[in-house]
Amino acid sequence: MADTLPDNASSLPTLFATGAMGAGPNQTVYALALCRGDFDASFGCLVCLKSGFKDGQVLCDSDMDVTMFYDNCHVRYSNRNFLASTNNSQQHAFFSSSPSLASSVAARFKTFVTKLLNATADYAVVANSTRKFATGEMDVDRDYFGGQFDKISSLAQCTPDLTSAQCRACLAAAMSGMPRLVFPSNRTGARVVGERCGLRFDVFPFYDGKPMVRLQVGGPGGNAAEPRINSAICSPSYVLG
Repeated sequence: MADTLPDNASSLPTLFATGAMGAGPNQTVYALALCRGDFDASFGCLVCLKSGFKDGQVLCDSDMDVTMFYDNCHVRYSNRNFLASTNNSQQHAFFSSSPSLASSVAARFKTFVTKLLNATADYAVVANSTRKFATGEMDVDRDYFGGQFDKISSLAQCTPDLTSAQCRACLAAAMSGMPRLVFPSNRTGARVVGERCGLRFDVFPFYDGKPMVRLQVGGPGGNAAEPRINSAICSPSYVLG
């Protein structure tokens, strides 16, 4: 399946595929492969997914439940039938290398991020039903945050097999985890992701193409270089970051 699933996902318009292989309940492997929805070329998706299966077998060789998260894709495979569920049973938070905020402006930033992520999630559910993916951008006044940045970028994505209601519920659950998992750090870049959906924000455009959602609070400005976030999640627990 590590050979066929990346090919299947990268060749489909949804950039998504699932599969199961085995002879019985205790001998079956279930797998999921999903690429970020802004991919235009299937080759980049294929490379990312193949790397996910390969790295998972190396880093988590003794584990039966493995999730690999990259910037551009993620894969999960397990001896448990997680495909029967639509929830984010492997939901985790990761941080980018973007700077932290002063506590005096952190509350304002969190308010802006929450508004942007909710608008981006709504667009992913309603306006992009094929890939259930959306990107967003908010212009803010640079003076709001001590001159550190003047844009906030966002991303929301679900696995395309979810219904619109399931996707919005999944993204809402990821959003509800932000105050506990992400916001206390006062970081300007983070994501909450699982095998079924995820949200991401940062202070530069980390995706390809123009944003699908635009919100404005202040004036225009520039951006910064993109960090790379690679994380492996194995069961019971293993993180490479």
